[in-house]
Amino acid sequence: MRLDKTISKLQQERNILQKTSETLEIEKSKAIEKSDSLTENNKNSGKIRDFQELYDSNQKMLSYGRKINELVNKYFQTNNKKNLRPNLTSG
Repeated sequence: MRLDKTISKLQQERNILQKTSETLEIEKSKAIEKSDSLTENNKNSGKIRDFQELYDSNQKMLSYGRKINELVNKYFQTNNKKNLRPNLTSG
């Protein structure tokens, strides 16, 4: 009688351990998927940061181009080199 109770109890514990093991495997899979997703997001964040830096750099170059264009137009309108030099060094 005691042996039957012990066997029954061991079977119950084995079932519990098996369910726990299955649950842990599912959680492990979810964690791996989440980790992969976060890694992909990190890569995308790096790309976005790189594109933002490129965009900022291009905006700065466009601004410089506009400034130079304005100065060249002023030079051709006034034909005065003295007014051009201070404008080139400022800004």
